[in-house]
Amino acid sequence: MSWHAVWSATRKGRTNVNKKSRLHIPRPTARPGEKPDFSYLNLSPAGSVDRPSIDSRTRDIEHLSSGLVRVLDDDHVAKGDWNPNLDPERSVNLETGLRWYGKKLFVSGYLFRNDIDDYIERIEIEPDLLTFVNLTSGTIEGIEAEGHYQIDEYWSFEFGAHLMEGDNDQGEQLSDIPANRFFLGGRWRQGSWSGQLRWEERAEKDDPGSGEKPIPSASLLSGTLEYELRKGLWLSLNGRNLLDASYFNSPDRKVPYSPGRSLGVTLRWRPQ
Repeated sequence: MSWHAVWSATRKGRTNVNKKSRLHIPRPTARPGEKPDFSYLNLSPAGSVDRPSIDSRTRDIEHLSSGLVRVLDDDHVAKGDWNPNLDPERSVNLETGLRWYGKKLFVSGYLFRNDIDDYIERIEIEPDLLTFVNLTSGTIEGIEAEGHYQIDEYWSFEFGAHLMEGDNDQGEQLSDIPANRFFLGGRWRQGSWSGQLRWEERAEKDDPGSGEKPIPSASLLSGTLEYELRKGLWLSLNGRNLLDASYFNSPDRKVPYSPGRSLGVTLRWRPQ
């Protein structure tokens, strides 16, 4: 017996196989391997639409629904509100690290240092007006460490730290340097159940760079509890910022508070 794809409709005991289907599948403008043609798109000229501020009101950016924030033109030349006098950064990067693998323990650590000439940094030239300039030089250095320990077949825990600082040649703090942080977490799995808990401590940042603000320290706790309903199908209860801490994810002066405590339930399929 063989099956054939035909369209049929039955009415009053009779089958009509001659009626033309109304299903229409449009032909793509280009198939895989062919050069696509986007000339039909109505793109805004490069530099004609300004990038909106991150705290813009909805009514102030309604025009963006029919426009495109575009910097490079068709010849890959930047247009609009930018700084044409910027020189490319040049840097010498040094990094060294160690990894150790044991039967139950894994530990790694890295030291790094970047000496940068013509460092491009954002500066504030007047209140709420930022631009980018080349600094004479700058240095970014820090350390990263992480580890994992398998206690038994059910339990394990992980830990890590990220420490970084950056200064220009006048000894002033560079912008966009994240706050130091440390985390500690645990995982558990037994049968169809699994769970994870993670605590992260973020240090205060009291030496902000240009265009930034001091931010306080924060203790963040997140967790997940999962149950495998059937093979590959998981039901999860997720919680973020369980301590409902008020914190900033970045020292950028315009960044608002990060979301407070949140809980969610998800159903996901993981093919195996």
